[in-house]
Amino acid sequence: MADWSPEALATPDTTLLEEIFDLEDDGDKEVLKELYEQLLEDGPERMANMFEAMEGGDLEEVDRIAHRLKSSFGNLGFSNASELCNAIMATARDGDASQTRTLVESFGAGGEALIQGIAKFAQRL
Repeated sequence: MADWSPEALATPDTTLLEEIFDLEDDGDKEVLKELYEQLLEDGPERMANMFEAMEGGDLEEVDRIAHRLKSSFGNLGFSNASELCNAIMATARDGDASQTRTLVESFGAGGEALIQGIAKFAQRL
């Protein structure tokens, strides 16, 4: 099973980022900072919406939101968070409300650390 602890969710995979961006190039770093700022602006609201959808038992909406978050986190190097979103999507699509709830709760437990990790990494650029 993957590590979805708050610490793991908050740690970026810089090797993945280095495949896409030149972290020594000021232009690439500026683009990356803008992408992180957008994620920091939208991410918490999307996460809250996913929790609300789960509370309402709307697995289709949970799947939709998890898909958007998966792409955002994955594209910006937060692969553990992306993998967790992928697992949420899979269980939601299977109609397994209990397992989806467990995974969403894991995401909730690490969400604050994830947002802080994104902010810290963005500041280091």
